[in-house]
Amino acid sequence: AEGAVLQTESSERSGLVTSEEVQDLTVINRDFTSFAELQPGVVVNVSQSVQTFSGNNQFNALGGRATSNNIAVDGMPTNNTNQGNMNTTISLDNTQTIEVKVSNFSAETGRNSGVTILAVSKTGTLQYHGAGYYYNRNEAYNANSFFNNQKGIAQTPNRISYLGGNLGGPLHIPFLNATRGKLFFFISAEHIAELRPKGEVDVTVPTALERQGNFSQSGSNAKPIAAGGTAVK
Repeated sequence: AEGAVLQTESSERSGLVTSEEVQDLTVINRDFTSFAELQPGVVVNVSQSVQTFSGNNQFNALGGRATSNNIAVDGMPTNNTNQGNMNTTISLDNTQTIEVKVSNFSAETGRNSGVTILAVSKTGTLQYHGAGYYYNRNEAYNANSFFNNQKGIAQTPNRISYLGGNLGGPLHIPFLNATRGKLFFFISAEHIAELRPKGEVDVTVPTALERQGNFSQSGSNAKPIAAGGTAVK
């Protein structure tokens, strides 16, 4: 086995996440920036457990601010500098590699002082390749919570599903041999369905007298009711 290669050209601290690691490692919100946490000195704060059109992760590198990070997809900046996350993202199944530059990176990749995450999307090859997938999360796979059992409440619905696929290969323009082996395509699509859980909420509604315009008994005597329930006597 060959020994580890010593970086002698620069003092850059960085790490590369390969397509195999992207495919095999579990990411709850399928946000490629979650892989930044694999590097020393990076802490990721996941705000949502479901991927949306924009990234939900915020992260701090070496104690820096979350708004000081750089995020790019195929070389194009995508980060929202006001919130420290992404304005747009791509599917994990459309991600080839993810490079995380923690510190001491060159000026060509530095826009801010924080960590730099560079995602590269997949491309077509000389052979046709495709994939289809379906990921499903359902409350039927989990036990009810302690507080629901204490109150005799049924398990809260929590259903998230990802359905998608991709296809890539060579692209040849008829009667134009110069394009043979030179053009490639790769397309991907993903559909996300979500049913978020919502806990029990107590609210106060108008009494029968207040609905008639009589507020003589309003104030401290008002009785709250549980949402969707009946008045407490």
